[in-house]
Amino acid sequence: MKKTQCVVCKAKKGQRVCLLNNNVLICSLCCANTRNDHCGECSYFLQANKYVVEKNSKKTQRPVIFRMNPEVDGLVDDALALVEKGKMKEGKALIVDLVRQHPDLYIVHYGMSIVLVLQKRYEEALVSLDKCLDMNPYFAEAWFNKAMTHKELLDFSGCVKSLQMVEKYGDAEEDFVKNANNLLEIFNDVNLKGSGLFLDVYFHYMDVFDQGFVCMETKKYEQAVVLFTEVVSGYPNHCQSHGNMGLCYMYLGKNEEALAALDRALEINPEYEPALQNRKILLSLPAGKTISDRKTKILDYYKDIVFKLKNKSE
Repeated sequence: MKKTQCVVCKAKKGQRVCLLNNNVLICSLCCANTRNDHCGECSYFLQANKYVVEKNSKKTQRPVIFRMNPEVDGLVDDALALVEKGKMKEGKALIVDLVRQHPDLYIVHYGMSIVLVLQKRYEEALVSLDKCLDMNPYFAEAWFNKAMTHKELLDFSGCVKSLQMVEKYGDAEEDFVKNANNLLEIFNDVNLKGSGLFLDVYFHYMDVFDQGFVCMETKKYEQAVVLFTEVVSGYPNHCQSHGNMGLCYMYLGKNEEALAALDRALEINPEYEPALQNRKILLSLPAGKTISDRKTKILDYYKDIVFKLKNKSE
C-alpha cells in the first residue's frame, strides 16, 4: 500500500489528522513543530500540554558529567577489531581487562556489551549497556544497541522505549537513527494506527495487559477479565485483549460473554488467528460443556508484535 505523505514536510509518512490543516494527515514531527493554542481539542495537543506541565513541575536535574579517555577508546576499538576478525577469545580478554582497569569509563562497558551480544548473551549485554548509559545517557548508539538487544529478547516495551531515546539524542542524519525512526514508524503501522494514543499512554495499557496475561496463564480468569477490561476501556480496538477476555470467559463457563468478546476481536481484526481458533472450539462445544486447557490458544502479545517488527525490519 502506498504511504500517505505528510502534507507539511512532504517527506515523512502522514499519521495524524491535523485540525490546523483541514484534517489532512501530517507526520508526528510536523505535528510537534506546528502545534499551538489553536489546536483546540486535538488529543495530541492536549496530551503534549499535559506532558509539558508535568515535566516543568519536576526539579531541574544536575547535568551529567562523564569521563573520557582517548587512549582507552582506541584500545576498545582494537579489541572489537579483533572480535570482528573472528578472534573472539583475544578480543574479549582485552575488553574484560579494560573493564577491570577502567570501570568508570562508559566506553568499556559499551565494548563489553557488543562482545556479549555477538555471543548471544543478551541479558548480560543489557547489564553492560545499562552501566554504559548510566554514565553517558546521551550515547545514542548504545541506546540503539539496547533496543536491538531488547528485540532479541522479545521485550517489545524495552525495544521501543530505547528507540525513542535514539530519536531523542541521535543525529537525524546518521543511518542508525534513521533505522530507529523507521522501526518506530513500523510500530505505529502495526499497532497504534488510528488509536489516538501516545506511546506513554499505550505502554500503560500494555503493562496492564501483561498483568492480565499473567493472571490468565495462572488460571486467575476473573482477575484477568478485570485487567483486560481496563485495557479496552482506554484502547477499545485492542483485539488481543478482547480475544483473551473471550478465552477467560470460556474457562469460566460464560459462553455467551466469550462469544461476544471473540466476535469483537474478529470485528477489529478478521484474521486474528487465536480468536478464530478459539471461536471454532467454543461453537463446537455441546450445550453446557466447558473447555479444557489443552484445546485453546492464548497469545503473548509482546512476542507476537516483536516478531512482526523483526520481520518488517529485516
